[in-house]
Amino acid sequence: IVGVGGLGKTTFVQLIYNDPVIKSHFKLCRWCCVSDEFDVANIARNICHTNEEVCEKALQDLQKELSGKRYLIVLDDLWNRDPDEWGKLKTCLKQGGQGSVVLTTTRDVEVA
Repeated sequence: IVGVGGLGKTTFVQLIYNDPVIKSHFKLCRWCCVSDEFDVANIARNICHTNEEVCEKALQDLQKELSGKRYLIVLDDLWNRDPDEWGKLKTCLKQGGQGSVVLTTTRDVEVA
């Protein structure tokens, strides 16, 4: 979801995320506020609810957590355009089950 600041992107996604039908449809639902710093390890830790410090281990934990599960992950307030950083995260996200969804909010069309 793309739009200017204050438009209500996050509020709209919160309505979707908190809907009981949505919660029952997905095996795993996670919300991650990304903001200025796109730290792949931090995003992985947030989704997995772990304190793993090593980036590679955090990404492995994320792959394991998502493996075969239909998930909904919200990445709120994205700014990063770096395809290398996105690539690391996308590799992990591909481990989810069929019907998995990643919802993002951003002000930047290129990020979307």
